[in-house]
Amino acid sequence: GRVDVIPHGIELKQFPPRDKSAARKQYAIPADATVLLSMARLCSASKMNYDHLLRFFSRLVRQTETPLLLVIAGADPGTGGQELSRLAHECQVADQVKILANFNDDAKPDILSCADLFLSLSDNLQESFGISVIEAMAAGLPVLCTDWDGHKDIVEDGITGYRISTTWKPTRCREDILAHFAHPYDHTVLQRMSREIRLDTQQLTTRALELIQGRERRTEMGRNARSKAQASYSVKTEIARFLALWQELGEIARRDET
Repeated sequence: GRVDVIPHGIELKQFPPRDKSAARKQYAIPADATVLLSMARLCSASKMNYDHLLRFFSRLVRQTETPLLLVIAGADPGTGGQELSRLAHECQVADQVKILANFNDDAKPDILSCADLFLSLSDNLQESFGISVIEAMAAGLPVLCTDWDGHKDIVEDGITGYRISTTWKPTRCREDILAHFAHPYDHTVLQRMSREIRLDTQQLTTRALELIQGRERRTEMGRNARSKAQASYSVKTEIARFLALWQELGEIARRDET
């Protein structure tokens, strides 16, 4: 037997190269800052533990003289934005964190255009792919992400970005873990279980500093990322793969009939 995998596609024409300066003016982002962007739902029980992200960013700020800004963007179904603001103050980086919540989809390309580097530090058991990662690549951004689940298939380490070593060593017994999967979309349960996922924070910081301080490296990886998105993750490519698979299955069925 075999398993055919056809990844999600996106409309690449929605992410053309845009003027970074104009995009930054629109969102009051300093022209001289190196901008790290994270785009996901602003909810602690959904796909990303933002406290880990903010603590990492606070360490990063102390290790470089480069002016940094972390932009966290996404839908806020509750009080996620308020919680993020509280955490940013707790980590003493509130002046270097900008939260953009509940924007329209057509604003996404401009927000991506503001950034120099895309962060996807997803550490949740429900992360299966990463549409936001593909959108960032289509916008020409290098990606710094966890080496986790669907991200492994998207980001080519050292080419379109860096994947950071990520491990899950659950402390509870196997039977307790499996019992939770009776209701796999209980976000609260998944979030609790995901707290035991760990990423290599030293490697993360090293790679982030490499990209922050290396404009040419960022540019090269961003160019590679856009090429990869165009070649592998466009809607046209997705449709062509489905059509080819259906044609092949049809031919197999016809041979079986004879």
